[in-house]
Amino acid sequence: MRALFLGVMTLISNAACSPQPPVPLSEQSLRISNQITLAGELNPAAIESLHASGSLVIDLRTDSTAVQTQAELLEHHNVSYHSLPVAVGQFDAATVHRFQQLLAEANDKPVVVHCNSGNRAGLLWAAHLLEQGETLETVLTTVQPLTTKPGVVQAIKDYATRQ
Repeated sequence: MRALFLGVMTLISNAACSPQPPVPLSEQSLRISNQITLAGELNPAAIESLHASGSLVIDLRTDSTAVQTQAELLEHHNVSYHSLPVAVGQFDAATVHRFQQLLAEANDKPVVVHCNSGNRAGLLWAAHLLEQGETLETVLTTVQPLTTKPGVVQAIKDYATRQ
């Protein structure tokens, strides 16, 4: 009986001490590199990990209420935040260049680029890669896990033809 009790206590102790898996950043996310993650809507439970990692959050959503709410929440948790609204059919090279400035200002900080579904995050990253000289085929393959809407894929192709 004592051996059973000690065995159960050891299991409980090990479970309590073992590292817990990190809170998912978003239901839809794509880790581009150690520094860059593209994502859909952020999981509010992940905010503490964003703070702990010193991340910069770039919010591409256009809904001013959601943007303001998130800006206040992240500011409260001392997480760097920038709003860069992107509409699929209305973004241009100036938006891409502003995005590139934010990336440069981040230095080595982790950067999370997000919108509601991840599609606009994939779109902006694709445009960034095209500006860097990547081929359309490479770009589409890179962002394919997030760019699930045909209109977004077409916007990437249209941006490539304007380059």
